[in-house]
Amino acid sequence: MKTDAVNRVTVAIRLGMRGARTYQTVLIVLGWALLAAFCAVYDFAPGHFIFIITLPLYIKHLQGVWTRSERALDPMLPMLVISTFFLSILTGAGFLIF
Repeated sequence: MKTDAVNRVTVAIRLGMRGARTYQTVLIVLGWALLAAFCAVYDFAPGHFIFIITLPLYIKHLQGVWTRSERALDPMLPMLVISTFFLSILTGAGFLIF
């Protein structure tokens, strides 16, 4: 984050390391909670919750965010991108198929 602060001002830079970790956690947990609430309220069917398969990927991501140092966080972004891709595919499939 120190080298990033020289070139640009981002939300993570303004929040600091601990604040950025908290922000990342809140975004992921809130997104999951809202998605689960939508699936439960929209038209409850067990097949709509197939996206829960990706939950361990997000848990692993958040564990890495809270335990790694600044430079070691770089590999966490591709993992988050892949997790989000599979989450969106499975959510769409859950609503289209079930």
